[in-house]
Formats: sequence, structure tokens, C-alpha cells
Amino acid sequence: WPGEPLRRTLQEAAITHLTLPPAALAVMGEPEQLAPMTLIVAGDACPSTLARAWARRHAVFNAYGPSEASVCASIHRVRPDAEGRLPIGTPMANVQIHLLDARLQLVPVGAIGEICIGGAGVARGYFNRPELNRERFVADPFAARGNARLYRSGDLGRWREDGSLEFLGR
Repeated sequence: WPGEPLRRTLQEAAITHLTLPPAALAVMGEPEQLAPMTLIVAGDACPSTLARAWARRHAVFNAYGPSEASVCASIHRVRPDAEGRLPIGTPMANVQIHLLDARLQLVPVGAIGEICIGGAGVARGYFNRPELNRERFVADPFAARGNARLYRSGDLGRWREDGSLEFLGR
């Protein structure tokens, strides 16, 4: 059980900032057992009840981003009193996120689309995987630079009226 050893290490080392997957957060015990810290939850969809319980004592950020886009592409500050689905936030600096339909056209606010990521951190492709590169890394029609790429994540999302992004699965 990684919860107790992790919690003990955080306390003994007086850790103030931590990035971890929701599964690790779920086994760390009660949020009140640790000194207040900044937590970034990433790597998998985080249950809203878990994130909001920890946000009562800690600064909790829900982050999204595949490794093909330099780990984190969007981030959302979790509010303990918020209701509904937990958003994955807004794009981070130097990142563009577009929700596109099957023809790679923008979808309107509220509509479901594929999460496509552009910007400085997008990888150039997979090593020795030309077919997969053609499928996942496409020319970015929204960028000012002619050689910019979009990463087609395969993940689905929708823009909310407040400008934040909801992750809806794969």
C-alpha cells in the first residue's frame, strides 16, 4: 500500500508541491493528515469527489496532457464547493487546444470533439512509426507558423460556457 509510505515521506521531507496520479491521491488517507500543500493531479481522470475533498485543505489542480504534448496541456484549479463534472481547465502557456470533428473542423461550445493540441511542446512524432505519425500528428491549420503540428489525442472533450474544457473520455 503506497499511501502510508508516501504520506510519511511527504511529512518528513516537508514537501510543499506534488504532482501525482489520482490513484495515489486516493490512497493517501485523509487530506487533514498532511500540512497544506499544492497538489497537481494528472495522468488519469480524477474523480470530482476526490479532488474536491482534498481541495478543502490543499490547493488542488486538475491537469490534462498526454506525453506527446509535453505532459501538461491544460490545468484547472479545483474549488471544494464546485458542482458537476470536474473540468481539465484551460490551455497552459504556449499551448493551444482545439476541439475538432472528424473532418478536423472546429466544433462549437458545448459540442463534443476530439482534443487536438498544438503549440511549442508538441512532439515531432513517434520514432520509426510513419503510419501512426500521419494519423496523430497533422498540420496545424490554426497556427501562424507553416510547419506547426497538431497532436490528435483521440480523447473527447467539450468547451464549457465558462471557457474551461471537460474531458469526456476516449
